[in-house]
Amino acid sequence: MPKALFVHDHPFYHLNDVFYSPGRLTAANWARYIDTGLVDELTVVSRGIEISSYQEGLVESSCPSVVFSPIYNVKGGAGYLKHFFDIKRKLQENIERVDVVIIRAPSFFGSLAYICCKEVGKPYIVEVVGCAWESVWTHGSVAGKLIAPFLAVNTKLMVRNCDAVLYVTKEFLQERYQANARSVVSHASNVHIPDPLEKVLQQRLRKITNAIRNKLECRIGILADVSVKYKGYEVAIKALYDLKARAPQLKFKFLIAGGGRSDYEKKIIKKYNLNDRVELVGQLSSGKDVFDFLDMVDLYIQPSLTEGLPRSTIEAMSRGCPVLASSAGGIPELIESTFLHRPGDSHKLSRDIELVLTDSEKMIEMARANFERSKEYTNELLAKRRVGFYRAAFEEIFGS
Repeated sequence: MPKALFVHDHPFYHLNDVFYSPGRLTAANWARYIDTGLVDELTVVSRGIEISSYQEGLVESSCPSVVFSPIYNVKGGAGYLKHFFDIKRKLQENIERVDVVIIRAPSFFGSLAYICCKEVGKPYIVEVVGCAWESVWTHGSVAGKLIAPFLAVNTKLMVRNCDAVLYVTKEFLQERYQANARSVVSHASNVHIPDPLEKVLQQRLRKITNAIRNKLECRIGILADVSVKYKGYEVAIKALYDLKARAPQLKFKFLIAGGGRSDYEKKIIKKYNLNDRVELVGQLSSGKDVFDFLDMVDLYIQPSLTEGLPRSTIEAMSRGCPVLASSAGGIPELIESTFLHRPGDSHKLSRDIELVLTDSEKMIEMARANFERSKEYTNELLAKRRVGFYRAAFEEIFGS
């Protein structure tokens, strides 16, 4: 079996020889490569952050046969430019030791890994999880806007010249980043959900009926890194500000769950005088904590300015949540167009929220439809597709 290198910008927290993830790159993610017998050893090159004590919400990422080779103190944006040569040197050293490189894109580390692979003729596989231009341009920083053109062009070339490419969308990213005719191509979301159980849907339907009948406070939820501006937090806050003014009788609470610094959100919440209507829940661990949060909310929103295929939306769908979202990226592959708004359109989102929260039949219809569609993204189905893709890719690269 080959030795592989996985490259991304993800920040891993390092404590007492153990690495933790604040997001989705946990030990379960590496099992997709190791436990399925696809690779013998996996080395991970990404950003590293040393911590002196455990922080709430972190999930262990260390596991057997996975070696971490992080670059510390790269904060992103200008940090990528400042540490450019350190990052490239680290990548070159690790690329020499492996048989194949797995690049998760878009990422600055991944873009440099592509350049290094081309320099030495190393085979590489790309996992495309988002739009390079939009994810960096809409991030909010000046450095991000400077990096965006390089990342966008580099990602297109990376995919065009790769040995194999796995997209998280069915159509959207394939159109943006086209592979060449000889590449092995497939698609599989990165979401991790068990088979949706019928009892979950029935509990949701009872919850909807009870909330509307008894005019309970409606809990609107979102799950994402609070420091990432392109997740559309300001759009959501504006929409709820309009809703509060237009329908003061409608009781609601906006629950924001996710890691990262929340200074940005706090300023927006204060600006629109919604301190009494918004709660910052904080970082949630993957799995049960996420599903418990989704079971608690009455409506899930995804007002992103850019997206690949948002895993949290699929997770919400698997819990029978009614979902309102923007039409960014691959979201239209998940949600009916009636319940979508153009990225940044807070007015339509506000009207949609009012419409849905006052119509139990509409919410039940949405819950049923979302629950059924989520069955296309179960662990079992995606694992089969992903393993099939990698086996075909390795056969193409290394021969039978």
